Amino acid sequence: MNTSKAVPSNHTNPSVKIMAKDSGITIESTFQILYKKKDNGHFICSIPEFNIYFTAADKESVVKKGDVYMDIFVGHFFDSGSKFALRKFAVNLHRLGFKSQNNPSAMVNLMRNKPDRNTNFKIANAALPNGFDMASKMERSTSFAAQA
Repeated sequence: MNTSKAVPSNHTNPSVKIMAKDSGITIESTFQILYKKKDNGHFICSIPEFNIYFTAADKESVVKKGDVYMDIFVGHFFDSGSKFALRKFAVNLHRLGFKSQNNPSAMVNLMRNKPDRNTNFKIANAALPNGFDMASKMERSTSFAAQA
């Protein structure tokens, strides 16, 4: 069974932490939501570390949609019950630029479906999306539990 929760974050460095247990895995994501109000009153939004873009009617919707999109991003890999879910997730993290700071073999272990007990992946210098140079920013954190 998959569960997810989101909370405001005090972290400023986007990261994905994977904690493996005998009963499954927990994935904690810390990320930024960039948002700008347009002339029509709506917001354009980006979660640049995960290449996610969306619009929202108000600031409350920015938070809700950002959390939902992150839940969808992670859940997409694990909801199918595929035995390759962790491998596919690892490939996408690598494609997005996430790297383990302390354990160079951590990504390889994930791709082999044999995750280390606790691994933290960070992204170095995520590019600011075009048009978001004067955007407001909020930090968020989500947690997702799944069977590995």
